[in-house]
Amino acid sequence: MTPDVAIVAPVLNEEGAAAPLAREIAAAFAGTAFEIIFVDDASTDGTVASLTALKSEIPQLRVLSHAKNAGQSRALRSGIAQARAAIMLESTPPDKYEPTGTSAFSRVSTARSMTCSNSSTKRRGSSPRSSLPRSGKSISQ
Repeated sequence: MTPDVAIVAPVLNEEGAAAPLAREIAAAFAGTAFEIIFVDDASTDGTVASLTALKSEIPQLRVLSHAKNAGQSRALRSGIAQARAAIMLESTPPDKYEPTGTSAFSRVSTARSMTCSNSSTKRRGSSPRSSLPRSGKSISQ
């Protein structure tokens, strides 16, 4: 089944924060067709291992890895390029950019009840991701 929503989370050395975030996202979107795409930007800790261990618990979880660090924007772009859903949300690990300690994901969790349509703005013969290259050489699943 094709997911309705993709949540893309670029991560770098987030071994302790990535798994709780994945669980938070999965709980928020329970009952919805969704996929969670974590893009590891060449972490040197156990981020990939901690996320990979969650795949049996969260079947909607996909873990992509960059062979070399390419930065948060590139990791986000890589995740969007691999997403199967028409609606995409970006998520960052808790406390990453929130000095108050509020999860960045909490701002978008209400998107579950949103209805989106882009039929009036879609250009003929194009897709929202058509300009993003599929970077199979730099990403592993």
